[in-house]
Amino acid sequence: MTLAALDRLVHHATILEMNVESYRRRTTIERKCGPVRPLEHATAKTQA
Repeated sequence: MTLAALDRLVHHATILEMNVESYRRRTTIERKCGPVRPLEHATAKTQA
C-alpha cells in the first residue's frame, strides 16, 4: 500500500535533479579529514 501511495505522489510531482555538492557530505568529510578545497578549484583528477 505504501508503494502505491509513493507511486501516485511521484507520478504527479515535478522531480528536480540538482548536480551540486552535498552540504552534509562535505561537512562529514571536513569533520573526518579537515577542510576540503572547493570543487571549482579541484583538478580533473580529484573530480573523478
